[in-house]
Amino acid sequence: MLKLTLSCVALLLSWLVGYGLSLIIALPPALLGLLVLFAVLTFLGHVPEALFDLCQFLLRHFSLFFIPPIIAAWVYVKTLQQELWLFLLAILLSTFLSMLITSWLGRRLLPKEKSLDKANTDSDNNA
Repeated sequence: MLKLTLSCVALLLSWLVGYGLSLIIALPPALLGLLVLFAVLTFLGHVPEALFDLCQFLLRHFSLFFIPPIIAAWVYVKTLQQELWLFLLAILLSTFLSMLITSWLGRRLLPKEKSLDKANTDSDNNA
Protein backbone atom coordinates (compact mmCIF):
# COMPACT_ATOMS: atom_id res chain seq x y z
CA MET A 1 0.00 0.00 0.00
CA LEU A 2 2.88 2.33 0.76
CA LYS A 3 4.44 1.71 -2.66
CA LEU A 4 1.12 2.50 -4.35
CA THR A 5 0.84 5.73 -2.38
CA LEU A 6 4.39 6.69 -3.31
CA SER A 7 3.57 5.99 -6.96
CA CYS A 8 0.59 8.36 -6.76
CA VAL A 9 2.81 10.96 -5.15
CA ALA A 10 5.41 10.48 -7.91
CA LEU A 11 2.78 11.09 -10.60
CA LEU A 12 1.47 14.17 -8.81
CA LEU A 13 4.98 15.50 -8.25
CA SER A 14 5.85 15.09 -11.91
CA TRP A 15 2.70 17.07 -12.80
CA LEU A 16 3.59 19.76 -10.23
CA VAL A 17 7.12 20.05 -11.61
CA GLY A 18 5.57 20.31 -15.07
CA TYR A 19 3.26 23.04 -13.78
CA GLY A 20 6.25 24.93 -12.41
CA LEU A 21 8.10 24.53 -15.69
CA SER A 22 5.03 25.75 -17.61
CA LEU A 23 5.51 29.13 -15.98
CA ILE A 24 8.88 29.32 -17.75
CA ILE A 25 8.26 27.21 -20.87
CA ALA A 26 5.12 27.82 -22.93
CA LEU A 27 3.90 24.21 -22.96
CA PRO A 28 1.02 22.50 -21.11
CA PRO A 29 1.87 21.38 -17.56
CA ALA A 30 0.69 17.82 -18.24
CA LEU A 31 3.05 17.49 -21.20
CA LEU A 32 5.99 18.90 -19.26
CA GLY A 33 5.15 16.60 -16.34
CA LEU A 34 5.16 13.60 -18.66
CA LEU A 35 8.53 14.67 -20.05
CA VAL A 36 9.91 15.02 -16.52
CA LEU A 37 8.55 11.58 -15.59
CA PHE A 38 10.01 10.12 -18.78
CA ALA A 39 13.42 11.67 -18.01
CA VAL A 40 13.39 10.29 -14.44
CA LEU A 41 12.34 6.81 -15.57
CA THR A 42 14.96 6.84 -18.32
CA PHE A 43 17.58 7.80 -15.74
CA LEU A 44 16.40 4.94 -13.47
CA GLY A 45 16.50 2.51 -16.36
CA HIS A 46 13.24 0.78 -15.40
CA VAL A 47 9.69 1.48 -14.28
CA PRO A 48 9.07 0.55 -10.64
CA GLU A 49 6.49 -2.23 -10.34
CA ALA A 50 4.10 -0.19 -8.17
CA LEU A 51 4.16 2.70 -10.65
CA PHE A 52 3.57 0.27 -13.51
CA ASP A 53 0.59 -1.28 -11.71
CA LEU A 54 -0.88 2.16 -10.96
CA CYS A 55 -0.51 3.25 -14.58
CA GLN A 56 -2.10 0.02 -15.82
CA PHE A 57 -5.07 0.64 -13.52
CA LEU A 58 -5.43 4.21 -14.76
CA LEU A 59 -5.22 3.12 -18.40
CA ARG A 60 -7.81 0.36 -17.90
CA HIS A 61 -10.27 2.94 -16.54
CA PHE A 62 -9.25 5.74 -18.91
CA SER A 63 -12.82 6.25 -20.16
CA LEU A 64 -13.77 7.65 -16.74
CA PHE A 65 -11.54 10.66 -17.45
CA PHE A 66 -13.90 11.67 -20.28
CA ILE A 67 -16.97 12.04 -18.05
CA PRO A 68 -16.25 15.64 -16.87
CA PRO A 69 -15.72 17.05 -20.40
CA ILE A 70 -18.85 15.30 -21.65
CA ILE A 71 -20.92 16.72 -18.82
CA ALA A 72 -19.38 20.16 -19.35
CA ALA A 73 -20.39 20.00 -23.02
CA TRP A 74 -24.03 20.26 -21.93
CA VAL A 75 -23.32 23.88 -21.00
CA TYR A 76 -22.69 24.55 -24.70
CA VAL A 77 -25.64 22.60 -26.16
CA LYS A 78 -27.22 25.66 -27.81
CA THR A 79 -23.95 26.73 -29.38
CA LEU A 80 -23.30 23.19 -30.59
CA GLN A 81 -26.78 23.01 -32.10
CA GLN A 82 -26.26 26.28 -33.96
CA GLU A 83 -22.82 25.29 -35.26
CA LEU A 84 -23.34 21.54 -35.60
CA TRP A 85 -21.89 21.27 -39.11
CA LEU A 86 -18.71 23.12 -38.15
CA PHE A 87 -18.40 20.98 -35.04
CA LEU A 88 -18.80 17.75 -37.02
CA LEU A 89 -16.39 18.96 -39.70
CA ALA A 90 -13.80 19.76 -37.04
CA ILE A 91 -14.20 16.32 -35.46
CA LEU A 92 -13.96 14.48 -38.78
CA LEU A 93 -11.00 16.53 -40.00
CA SER A 94 -9.04 16.19 -36.76
CA THR A 95 -9.74 12.45 -36.62
CA PHE A 96 -8.62 11.98 -40.23
CA LEU A 97 -5.46 14.06 -39.71
CA SER A 98 -4.51 12.25 -36.50
CA MET A 99 -5.01 8.86 -38.20
CA LEU A 100 -2.95 10.01 -41.18
CA ILE A 101 -0.09 11.29 -39.01
CA THR A 102 -0.16 8.17 -36.82
CA SER A 103 -0.02 5.94 -39.88
CA TRP A 104 2.84 7.92 -41.38
CA LEU A 105 4.80 7.87 -38.11
CA GLY A 106 4.17 4.13 -37.71
CA ARG A 107 5.58 3.45 -41.15
CA ARG A 108 8.61 5.61 -40.49
CA LEU A 109 9.45 4.49 -36.96
CA LEU A 110 8.41 0.84 -36.69
CA PRO A 111 10.70 -1.83 -38.09
CA LYS A 112 9.60 -3.36 -41.36
CA GLU A 113 8.70 -7.04 -41.34
CA LYS A 114 8.83 -9.40 -44.28
CA SER A 115 5.41 -10.25 -45.56
CA LEU A 116 4.39 -13.90 -45.43
CA ASP A 117 3.81 -14.06 -49.19
CA LYS A 118 7.30 -12.79 -49.92
CA ALA A 119 8.84 -15.18 -47.37
CA ASN A 120 6.94 -18.11 -48.93
CA THR A 121 8.07 -17.26 -52.47
CA ASP A 122 11.67 -16.88 -51.29
CA SER A 123 11.61 -20.32 -49.67
CA ASP A 124 10.02 -21.84 -52.81
CA ASN A 125 12.79 -20.37 -54.98
CA ASN A 126 15.49 -21.81 -52.72
CA ALA A 127 14.07 -25.34 -52.88
